[in-house]
Amino acid sequence: MLTGKKRLGIMWLTVTTLVGLAFYSWGQGLAWQFSGLSAYQFFPLLGLTAWFTMFTHYVWGALSWRSIVYTRLTGYFVLGCILLHPGLLGYAQYKNGLGNPPFSFYRYFPPSYNGAVLLGSTAVVVFLSFEVFNRLKNRPKIKRIWKWVSLSQAIAMTLIFVHALYLGDQLHMGWLKALWIICGIILLPCMYILLRRDFTNKEMGAKI
Repeated sequence: MLTGKKRLGIMWLTVTTLVGLAFYSWGQGLAWQFSGLSAYQFFPLLGLTAWFTMFTHYVWGALSWRSIVYTRLTGYFVLGCILLHPGLLGYAQYKNGLGNPPFSFYRYFPPSYNGAVLLGSTAVVVFLSFEVFNRLKNRPKIKRIWKWVSLSQAIAMTLIFVHALYLGDQLHMGWLKALWIICGIILLPCMYILLRRDFTNKEMGAKI
């Protein structure tokens, strides 16, 4: 049986590997030429790293591996990426005279991708709502609806998964797309386990 220290090591190794692979694919797509890097080139990486990191939260949660330090640090990282991913695109579009978000997002992609853009925008709002609910989770009213908060986050994860498949330039690379799909398949049973736990009010896992 794995000790808490070994579990924590696996947790950090996994998230570092996934984020590292996302960075590698991004650098590969730029031919490792980072001079003159613009917000347009940087913002896609943040979306991928945020989703991969949140994916590990679901995996560890399903396995009942809990670490306050891991959750807190990676949580801050995810929040920063979620804010910067659309934020950088919105800033770049505004700077180029293409208006304000969210409407400027639709001007960056062809009209045929409007649906995928809407999925991403919706998911960001849902993810950010979690930050509010999480800070109020000990209040009786929030406890009563927590299962629905959990369900909303699972839906947002799914929306981002589809959003990235349609819009993510990096996912056009065969190996990263394969990894993305494998993670998506693994995510499904993890979501089921966590949602079942929330809907039956069960809390499992020892803190590391």
